[in-house]
This record gives sequence, C-alpha cells and structure tokens, in this order.
Amino acid sequence: MAEIQTLEKPKIDLGLFFICLFFGWFGMDKFYYAKTWKKTWKFALIKFLSFLIIVGIFYNIIDLIMILRCKYKFDFRDYFE
Repeated sequence: MAEIQTLEKPKIDLGLFFICLFFGWFGMDKFYYAKTWKKTWKFALIKFLSFLIIVGIFYNIIDLIMILRCKYKFDFRDYFE
C-alpha cells in the first residue's frame, strides 16, 4: 500500500517573535536564540549599534519577517547565501 506523507508546517517560535518585537532593537533576540554568551554578544552589539544609526530598524524588521517564515538565522549574513 502507498503511504500518505503529510508535510508538517514548522511552528513559529512565539517567544522568539515577541522578544524580537519588543527587545530585538537591543539585540536580545540573539541571546534568546543562541543561549550562549561567547559568540552572541558580538551579534547583539552589532544589532544595537546599527539600531543607533537607523539601519537596525530594517535589520529587526527583516528578523521579524524571517521568524514568521520560520527561516530565522542567528547570523544576518546567512540570509544572503
């Protein structure tokens, strides 16, 4: 008999979404996602400093969209691969 395979939709991480929505401007979503300090502080600092020069607003909006699409990446450069 033929097996029927169902494709499961990946679930949106609502915790990550709300942290990114409210605290993502400060880079807190990177700490939540990575759960480690060694590598995370660099990406969080870059996100916060880019927010100070207005570029971070677009950075955070792109992160929010990627969370909703279930394609969130820790490193922003991975979006362009």
